[in-house]
Amino acid sequence: MKKDKLVMFFVMLAIIILSIFVVAMQYQITNIRDTEKDTFFVKILADKTSGYPPFDVNFTAIVLNNEGKVKYNWDFSDGKISEEKNPKHTFLENMSFVCKLTATDSIGKKANDSINIFSKHNQQPTVTILINNERPRREYKIGLPTLAKKNGLNLQRLRSILPESLNNSPGPITCTAQADDPDGDEIVSYRWELKPPTITTLTGNDITPTFVYEGKNVTFSLLDTYVQGKYDLKLTITDSTGQSRSTSITFEIQISQLESTIGSLKWIFFTLFLGTIYDQFLPEQYKHVISDPLWIILEPIDDYLREFLNKFSGNISKVVLKMWDFLLASIETKFPKPIEKAELLCTFDNSEFDHSLSVESNGGVTNEINVSHLITIINNDNSTTAKNVYIKLKVDNKVFSGEGLDDKLEKEELEVSVTAGGETKKLFYDGEYIEGYNLGDLAPYNQFTGEFNIKLKKAKEGTFEDNKIYNCNVYVYQVDANYISHFSKPDILSFTVLT
Repeated sequence: MKKDKLVMFFVMLAIIILSIFVVAMQYQITNIRDTEKDTFFVKILADKTSGYPPFDVNFTAIVLNNEGKVKYNWDFSDGKISEEKNPKHTFLENMSFVCKLTATDSIGKKANDSINIFSKHNQQPTVTILINNERPRREYKIGLPTLAKKNGLNLQRLRSILPESLNNSPGPITCTAQADDPDGDEIVSYRWELKPPTITTLTGNDITPTFVYEGKNVTFSLLDTYVQGKYDLKLTITDSTGQSRSTSITFEIQISQLESTIGSLKWIFFTLFLGTIYDQFLPEQYKHVISDPLWIILEPIDDYLREFLNKFSGNISKVVLKMWDFLLASIETKFPKPIEKAELLCTFDNSEFDHSLSVESNGGVTNEINVSHLITIINNDNSTTAKNVYIKLKVDNKVFSGEGLDDKLEKEELEVSVTAGGETKKLFYDGEYIEGYNLGDLAPYNQFTGEFNIKLKKAKEGTFEDNKIYNCNVYVYQVDANYISHFSKPDILSFTVLT
């Protein structure tokens, strides 16, 4: 009984408190209405308060307690005005706007309101192509090397007669798009355009087809990447707002190890003849013309022969190997092996040098600005020291030549340098390529780290192009290594410059 009375007490208390609250609220609402009855009031409503220029905003004016007809005076803070009640306005600039409205009724009473509109620039996405191998060897397929010679047939025209296993086989090249959007927009499209070396058709016409792939990660088909030579690959990404960004790389398809070995056997028979020329007619500084190509042929043959003979455990294979070792030793006595090139790992901590804020819309540069990122070079070779290593933007030797900067960046107003240990060496200065940065010898597993600097000096209008992306290379060159022996290039580190 006592419990029921207690419950009844609390119920009555709650009803009393609620009644007091309702009466108080009703009084407050009535008081506000009485207060606003004579107050001329205006409020701005907008269907959006932010966007990417150009974008439209529909404004609406809400007025209360006006006397007679109302006049509207809009100021959009960009030099434009309107006298409409509900105007539509287009914002073109990349900035914030304070849009003001003054309303005047027929007896001269005025009311004001304002609203902030934010117009922001939608930035382009960024993208880098990651590739599994820049110089892979193609897989040997019986008959395909003949068809895929650079001046041979177009493999695409033969799909109908080639086995299904070849048509659907993946090739040696796999690429991944590493994309980012500064505004957080979704990347909705990845378009890859692959251009192989020039192909000669059955009618004798030279063509360069373009093979199109879609997706963030792609593996190009065997037939699309079987022709020996250099390929151009372009990737274009598009975000959900329609902004696009493109980047390009090149890679090279080499013949298979078996093709190289079979095609090179004939050169061994010229050894004796070459030895005579080598000893009697060639000056010392030109003897590498014979010795280097000779070892290009002998080394893969040596690897293939040893791998083949090691499959057998009999005495015959041991005898053949001893005879082969004796022959190699005799050849090396007359034709010394070239100095090996060490295997280096070269990286940037960030390969994008963003000068988009440095270059003005007219192509000029008002303030001298330098952008720096770390460059790291590691000798991954466990036995070979990298001799006399240079960081260069231009290389020209008997096997490879290249200039690292895009032609449109080769200006007196652009400077490239490397800084390490308090010392700065220029790679490009006053419109000319300089010798570069010499970091000396790099022993196995040692590393070098320095700052790679790209500086834009003050430049007049039209010196550079605004909103451009330039693909560039820097070369890590071992001066004392013999690149000719393997037809190898210096280590190439790619980077982009945004203006």
